[in-house]
Amino acid sequence: AALGVPVTIINDARAFVLAEGTVGAGKGARTLIGITLGTGIGGGIMIDGRLRLGSFGRGGEIAHQIVLPDGPACGCGNRGCAEALARADVLAEMGGKESAEAVYRAAAAGDEDCRRAIDTAARYLGIALANAVTLLGPERIVVGGGISAAGDLVLDPLRAAVRAHVTLVPVDEIDIVAAELGSGAGAIGAALAGLLAATDT
Repeated sequence: AALGVPVTIINDARAFVLAEGTVGAGKGARTLIGITLGTGIGGGIMIDGRLRLGSFGRGGEIAHQIVLPDGPACGCGNRGCAEALARADVLAEMGGKESAEAVYRAAAAGDEDCRRAIDTAARYLGIALANAVTLLGPERIVVGGGISAAGDLVLDPLRAAVRAHVTLVPVDEIDIVAAELGSGAGAIGAALAGLLAATDT
């Protein structure tokens, strides 16, 4: 009201997905899943070029699927969500390092404890992604966030975990790729959200 213009609000993960799906690594995919790996694990779904939020505005929370019943508490109020098992601080603790980035650096240098930590986190997140693949049948999954800078050290265990759990759709035809837009993706997505809202009215 103070600005005197229409305002659109979108969270950072959904903005990331909108940006990557429109002008980034997900461009051209009819059905897309996006996830951001970092302090938490955000996500979103795009179908036919539109971000889909469901009836309550919360659709696309990929990492708040329960993948370990009665597992650790999650910030959403549930237990055993993929986020509670695979977010950055949990990965750092599993690897015995000060940060998730340090875990990936050590794994790249041959640290087996850190490699096991990455595989464990990827296994839980891979179950969540496999569930989403079975429900939605996306052509592409785009992975972003600070941790994704580790490239195939992140992507390869995720790809393996998804392959291990997807049986009903041709998993080899689903691309799991790194985001392209970097740290500006959220700002790009926020601008796109405002633009789309303006053109819808």
